[in-house]
Amino acid sequence: GLDKAFELGVIGFDDRGKLLLTKRGRRLDIQALLGIKPTDCIRDFHRFPGLVGYLRRHRALHAETLSGDTCTVLDLT
Repeated sequence: GLDKAFELGVIGFDDRGKLLLTKRGRRLDIQALLGIKPTDCIRDFHRFPGLVGYLRRHRALHAETLSGDTCTVLDLT
């Protein structure tokens, strides 16, 4: 589910762990297929040194689909 969506650049996470959905990721059928829930996020950031850098590299790799104009940040707080 989430791992595959992340790998394909359908989803990403911002520097605070909030879920980023691309246009494809916002489709309900895609969310159901991949098991994406609006409450998905990365918790306990402090347990993962270097995670923010990794997420930034992932966003850069998938910049075309994870850019601000094509992506929605789900505020999970």
